[in-house]
Formats: sequence, C-alpha cells, structure tokens
Amino acid sequence: MYLNLKYLGKMYTHKHLQLLLKRLWDLHVDPIKELGSRSGLTRPTVCKFLNGQELRPVNQSRLIEISLDIIEEGQAKRKALIQRSRQIIQFELELEQDEKNQSI
Repeated sequence: MYLNLKYLGKMYTHKHLQLLLKRLWDLHVDPIKELGSRSGLTRPTVCKFLNGQELRPVNQSRLIEISLDIIEEGQAKRKALIQRSRQIIQFELELEQDEKNQSI
C-alpha cells in the first residue's frame, strides 16, 4: 500500500486503509464508477486510490471521505434489510400461530 499517509496524520494506518478498501469492495458493486461519480475525479485517479498508489493529498482525502460515506450507506441499507426481514418473519410466525389457534 503506497497511499501517502503523512498528509493524513495519525488518522489512518496502512491496515485501516486496507480494511476500508476491502469493505468498500464488499459493499459496492462498482466502487470505481461510484467514487468517480461522487468525487468528480478521473477513473485513473480512482483506480490508483483503490490499488493503494500514491495520490495528491487532497484527492486522497476526498476519496477516503467518500469511501466512508459509501460504506456507511451500505451498512445502513443492510441494517434496514435485516430489520425488514425480521418483521416479515415475525409476521409469518404470528400468522402461523393464528392459523393453528383457529383450527383448534
């Protein structure tokens, strides 16, 4: 990983950035397109970021911030899906219980 960490202070280590990038790839189908669209940066710049190559500090900071936003959105979406699935399962269990009570 070659990202220029000296401009980010002690905020991120190589390990933090590796985990960030892995999570980004896990949660998003096309992070290259999404990061480019949100940041206004070129595809080669985004690819350099995703490959851990050195970038201008301002671009690196922007891409890290946007990556964190994308990850937070993905996590919120997953949480909402889990809650919906639990509600549906609970509803189905209640229906099943009602049917059993009515047949008695």
